[in-house]
Amino acid sequence: MISCPNLLRGRFVPIAILAAIVALIATSVAWNHDEGSELETIGDSTTTEVTDPDLVARSADIPDRPNALDLIGTSPTLPGSVPGLPDSVPADEQAAITATTTAEGAAAEGAAATSVGAAAAQGTTAGTTASTAAPTTKPTAPPTTKAPAATAPPATTPPANCANPWGNLEGCGWPGPGNTGPRTGNCPNGFTNVGTGVTGKTQITTANTVISCQRISGTLVIQAANVTVKDSYVTYDGGGGTGGGAIVINDGGSATIDHVEVDGLDHTHSCVWHQGVSVTIDALNCHGTDDGVFAFARLAYSPTAGDNFTIKNSYFHGFTHNAANGHIDGFQTEGTSNGVISHNTFHMKDTANAAIAIWDGEKNATNIQITGNLFAGAEWVVYANDYHPSQASPAGGHSVTNISFTNNMFSTYVHGCVGKWGVWYTTNNAYGGGPTDGWHRSGNKVLETGASLDNGDVCR
Repeated sequence: MISCPNLLRGRFVPIAILAAIVALIATSVAWNHDEGSELETIGDSTTTEVTDPDLVARSADIPDRPNALDLIGTSPTLPGSVPGLPDSVPADEQAAITATTTAEGAAAEGAAATSVGAAAAQGTTAGTTASTAAPTTKPTAPPTTKAPAATAPPATTPPANCANPWGNLEGCGWPGPGNTGPRTGNCPNGFTNVGTGVTGKTQITTANTVISCQRISGTLVIQAANVTVKDSYVTYDGGGGTGGGAIVINDGGSATIDHVEVDGLDHTHSCVWHQGVSVTIDALNCHGTDDGVFAFARLAYSPTAGDNFTIKNSYFHGFTHNAANGHIDGFQTEGTSNGVISHNTFHMKDTANAAIAIWDGEKNATNIQITGNLFAGAEWVVYANDYHPSQASPAGGHSVTNISFTNNMFSTYVHGCVGKWGVWYTTNNAYGGGPTDGWHRSGNKVLETGASLDNGDVCR
């Protein structure tokens, strides 16, 4: 007979074993669920449950580095970089991270296959495949790099609207307010005030004097050789009379006027009055006067007074009738020789007399080149007129010869005919109002249309 305790004991063993088995299964299911959740936090592209404890241990380190699957679609990558890594991560670190991640994945896959068996290994392989395939099914966002912005054309390249350059002279390659007058960068300590007032006079009598970074009140009279005036302002009220100017190259004087601004206060005959040996004018900003530059043949001093001049890269504008005879001209002479007027802007008033006025009332006018300038306004733009001894009968007196006009641009900005009456002054005298030896013209055009002016006028 079998006793009850033995029977119970015999029954208890199978029950205990069964309970242990049930507990083991429950523990395994719970562990698998937790591990699967950890994998989802690394990359939401897969929910495959991996049952290898070694892989779970390694996965705890992975969030410390950017994970490609976490970042796809949210962090754009540069060409050739590891997806998801910040741009600041060096290429060698990217390569190291890529290699480490690949090695860890391979080791984990192998470990899963060894410890769990065929079924677990199959699950791990599926997870790894999903991780590596995801970038091909979930496109990487476009790179953060952008195409270089379009570069503005160099300053020497005229903008497209240079058929009307008057609002952007400098950008179109012409002298204007921004590239004439003092270069303030050359005067880091500012400008020194000189003179006793706008009606006063400062006289230079020492050869080779250099005047730089000065603000001169009153006329500047140069009576010495090889004087340089640069990066300075001259302001002068000439009282409205005839003769003289804000800067005077006097008897025997010679000068270089370089990046100077002259304001004649609407009461001065000229910006530069030249009756000396020679003058070179570069990047002058001239305004507030009746004439721009006057080359005066002071024969009482020398037969060559007022000869030998160069005027270049300068801006003539803002003229006034309120000085001298009110007969506005950009450049004027009654006789001079050996001059160049090159690459200047002459923006004349609509009521001005002329931009260029070459006459021979005092002596011959000869060997003057007018080339590469921009003209607009005035009544007649150009005089090269032999009128000595009289306009009606000019033969036998002084002459106007070898005056050339080449490659100048004439704008209709002020008048439809460029000048109110036209470009080239004409009259019914022996020379047709022109030079004694005829016109020498080549390459002169209407700015807006490109029409040639070498053989005629805009409106004639």
